[in-house]
Amino acid sequence: MPAQPPVDAFAGEARTFSNVTYKTVTPYAELADDRQRLTLKPAGQPGALAENSENFAGGKHYTLVAVPTSDKDPKPELRVLADDLTPPSSGKARVRVINASPDVGEIDVYTMNNAEKLFGGVNFKSEAGYTEIAPTTTVVELRPEGKKQPLLMMPQFSFEPGKTYTIVVMGRQKDHKLEAVTVEDHFVGSYASK
Repeated sequence: MPAQPPVDAFAGEARTFSNVTYKTVTPYAELADDRQRLTLKPAGQPGALAENSENFAGGKHYTLVAVPTSDKDPKPELRVLADDLTPPSSGKARVRVINASPDVGEIDVYTMNNAEKLFGGVNFKSEAGYTEIAPTTTVVELRPEGKKQPLLMMPQFSFEPGKTYTIVVMGRQKDHKLEAVTVEDHFVGSYASK
């Protein structure tokens, strides 16, 4: 939500995260193995910006993403995605893509100079499940589905063996503010978005 001020995230009545800004990735927080009401509020203010209710299973990990409701409606909507933190196969890295851009349409994802796509037709508000790749240092290209001309070429990034990554596509194409961040998915220590 690029135009959104910082938010506080609540699970039930408990504030789980404070002052979360655009493109911030928080570490995991423990929640009860139960149905939870999730709420985003303007930081330090009452009144909900977005709400969702989800069942959480014990021992599992989840990512919560705030996305615009639609290209015409900038109101935030909360999406809960299940994470898979089991290690990839030996000598492999694992990656998935989340499309959080309301006006980019379906996207195909390629690594530079590779004719075979990593993911095809990733819709707004959805994720392309994890896929394993050979470790590489490369530029990731985001293209409109079925097209060759990139919408966005991400900075060169090293996908390391034994690690799992999530690429989140966000912002708007029409404002020339389409962006993407790559996050290493892990639950020990803090996250660093690159």
